[in-house]
Amino acid sequence: MKKMRKIFAVLLTLAMVLAMSIPTFAAQPNTATITVDKLTPNDNTTVSIYQVVKFNDAQSKWEVSDWVGEALKKDSTLVNLEVEPAVINYEELYKKYLPTTPTATKTKINDSSVDFTGLEVGAYLITASGNTTSYTVMGAATYDYGENNNLIKPIDAKVNAKGEKYTVVKSLVNTNQAFVMKGDTVEFNIDTVFPSYDPKNINRTFTIKDKPTGMKITAVEVTVGGTPVGAENYTVTGLNEKNTEVTVAFKDTYIGKSNEHAAQAVRVKVTAVVTSDDGSYKNEATSNYDSDPSEVIGRSGSLTIYKTTNEEKVEDRNPLTGAKFSIVKTVDGEADKSLEFVELEAGKYTLYTEDTEIPEGKTKVTEVTVGADGKVLLKGLGAGTYKITETLAPEGYSINNNIPNARISAGENNENIEINVPDSKLSALPSTGGIGTTIFTIAGCLIMVTAAGLFFASRKRTNK
Repeated sequence: MKKMRKIFAVLLTLAMVLAMSIPTFAAQPNTATITVDKLTPNDNTTVSIYQVVKFNDAQSKWEVSDWVGEALKKDSTLVNLEVEPAVINYEELYKKYLPTTPTATKTKINDSSVDFTGLEVGAYLITASGNTTSYTVMGAATYDYGENNNLIKPIDAKVNAKGEKYTVVKSLVNTNQAFVMKGDTVEFNIDTVFPSYDPKNINRTFTIKDKPTGMKITAVEVTVGGTPVGAENYTVTGLNEKNTEVTVAFKDTYIGKSNEHAAQAVRVKVTAVVTSDDGSYKNEATSNYDSDPSEVIGRSGSLTIYKTTNEEKVEDRNPLTGAKFSIVKTVDGEADKSLEFVELEAGKYTLYTEDTEIPEGKTKVTEVTVGADGKVLLKGLGAGTYKITETLAPEGYSINNNIPNARISAGENNENIEINVPDSKLSALPSTGGIGTTIFTIAGCLIMVTAAGLFFASRKRTNK
């Protein structure tokens, strides 16, 4: 009996020793919170978490979630629970095996951080993506072991989001400037996010590029985190050159070594002038963290004048050449403006501005001339009303003083306007070469001479 008691005592002691080596929860709250920090503010970010590892209370052991179990059937190296803490290949799980339904999701986050509360102890895969920032996949564990025992305890976890791709978004400050006049000044915004750098990265660069077509960029303004950045903190190249890429490069001294500006909103305000002959433009923005261009496209209007004869039926009218016109633009609340043009080829003109390249042998003019086909095309015009005046009619025709105004505005049917200007022939003078006319003239003269003679003769008799 004494031996049995000794045996039971030994077994009880052994059981107690073994129990101490088994992970067990401490008597405390068994949920935790994960905080995802360093998100880009005002970026409508979506953050999702997926539980990878959980603790089985009944069996007092760690195990993987169902979706991870399916992944392990294809790749057994994804998770290793034999070591503490568990080794998890979050990147590979994210790329190939991520389930469609997360453990929890929060959307439209415009703060710099977000909390997930009431989470079980375990390990979680975290994804985040905003309008301008895509983040690298993250992982967080919500447990720890007691310092003086082997008890598992829930702990809150905090992870700093790190941008993987910082999307560049280009937009017009004034959306109405998608339809412009050649020579107009147009403003754009380039929006992105200041990158986060690995502590080991000693070659830290951040550049934003803007490539104009049909424009020249004249000025840039930079803000980071809503605060204007002084020109001494970045360099700018390519200003005031037509169709030339402009590069804004932040200096090392501003980038720093502590990620002070990481995840802050960056805006470059770009001012440009439309220079293309037809008034169209394209503007592309990229950065060294996003090489996919974000572009804005603009256009302008045109006016085509058809000079024809004035037959009653339009289909019977024939084109006339040699006519000239002057054009005046009127805008509500502004003084009328006489326009100047440069001929690109016969019958085709572009609006003249200080950036217009004048072809050899040509000059700017205030009167445009109809081509051999009876029409003249004017490019680079914007919204407004245009008064058309015929200053020279084709030979043998009279000037048309009743030309309707041309009204150009944004819209599919209002941007490229055509005006028909028919001219009438000058009235014909009577022929002076026929014999009948000569006889009539002589007879008339004889009658007038005879009448004059009789008149003076009668006066002499009266005086006597």
